Amino acid sequence: MRARLVIIGSGTTGLCVAHEAARRTDPLSSPVLLLAGAERTSPRLELCRHDLDSEELALEVRQGLRFWSGLRAKTGRDPGWNPCGAVVEVSEGTELSSWERLHELGAALSREGDKVFDDDAGTLDAECARSCLEALARDAGAVVRTGERALSVRAAAEGTHLIETSAGEIIADDVVIAGAGACSLTPGGAPSLVRRTWSERAFGGESERGEVRADEEGEPLVLEFLPSGELDASSVQGAFEERFGAAESESAGPRARVQRDLVAAPERGGRLWVGGADDAAGDRGALAARALGDAAAGEERERALWEGPDGAPIIGAVPGCERVWLACGFGARANLLAPACAETLSAKVLEGGGGWFARERFQPPRAALSWRG
Repeated sequence: MRARLVIIGSGTTGLCVAHEAARRTDPLSSPVLLLAGAERTSPRLELCRHDLDSEELALEVRQGLRFWSGLRAKTGRDPGWNPCGAVVEVSEGTELSSWERLHELGAALSREGDKVFDDDAGTLDAECARSCLEALARDAGAVVRTGERALSVRAAAEGTHLIETSAGEIIADDVVIAGAGACSLTPGGAPSLVRRTWSERAFGGESERGEVRADEEGEPLVLEFLPSGELDASSVQGAFEERFGAAESESAGPRARVQRDLVAAPERGGRLWVGGADDAAGDRGALAARALGDAAAGEERERALWEGPDGAPIIGAVPGCERVWLACGFGARANLLAPACAETLSAKVLEGGGGWFARERFQPPRAALSWRG
């Protein structure tokens, strides 16, 4: 088969690129093809919110929030978006780098002492999001083969590329490698990413008020009051309002909470997940256990996140590989940054333009990156 563009990686980023690229092409004369890569485990539920400490990504994050919150109204499909809002705890005198920029962009942020209320935040059910994006990509004319896995990419005749797959071979003009699971297929070597663990637990013990303890550094840690038993949205709403105060409007739903490296986020079905990122190898789950204290935990899930060594995503042309493009290293913000990434790569690949992620900090040929064979 011959394709104008082949996207390797059927996670949220790859599907966003397939959908956006297919909208810009004629599916008969310039087909867009999406294949599965070596997909890594992704979170079922992700809390998407503004990063108050990162002014450089404020615009891209804002675009992601707008994309997910408006997708159902635009398409009639459910992307699994729950506009729950978030409470971020900061020190009362802390200066937030992106605060003014976010207000310029129209973000619904307010601050009361040591709490920042982000009404634009929400939780995204990644499984629903991928299903929605796959349907939209197909509707736009993309050929989606999530059951066909890419095995290798190499240069072919006349500036094209040969993609060997589990079902045969494909010739493509351009190749986009999307997601950490697929970046090992980058011709000439893949960028070295930093692995971070993320552990989550759902509360499943007796209802109780958490007590204040101290960690190894002597800093107090507050254990949350979490509902138990058969949960529904109203019980989660009540627990959150008791701890954080009532939402300004009934439609806001239960608020997620962010405290340092811990995150608590309610699912639409009512369960409450608590999790956090942990750099220490062999200590996966310690942060979730710390948040829940000695209360019995129910379902537990652990996964790895991958980000650029300097904390920035990697988006753009692969050095030394003409017409091969890379999109990976998003860390915990993959679903939130995917819409802007898709617009950037589609515009660059198909039209030679593109504005998002144009700064040198996000480009593959930067000093902070090392490449392995």
